[in-house]
Amino acid sequence: MAIPVVDSEYLKQIEKARRDLRAFIANKNCAPIMLRLAWHDAGTYDVNTKTGGPNGSIRTEEEYSHGSNNGLKIAIDFCGNFVSYGLN
Repeated sequence: MAIPVVDSEYLKQIEKARRDLRAFIANKNCAPIMLRLAWHDAGTYDVNTKTGGPNGSIRTEEEYSHGSNNGLKIAIDFCGNFVSYGLN
C-alpha cells in the first residue's frame, strides 16, 4: 500500500477543515456531545484483534441505539450537517 503524499496544499486543507469544524462546534454549541461521540467511538478498540477505535464507526442504528450510546445520534447528525455546512 502506497504511503500518501502530504504536501503543503494537503496540510492547508487539513488546517481549514480543523478551523471550519471548530467554528461549526462553537456555532452549534455542541462540544460536549461531539466529545462524547469521539470518546465512545474510541472505546470500540479491541486490543486482541487490533480493530475498532476512533474511526467513525458509530453510524448504524444498531450501534447508536445501544444503551451506552444513548443520545449519540444527535452528534452523528451534527457530523452530517457539518459536511453541508459550507466547506469549499
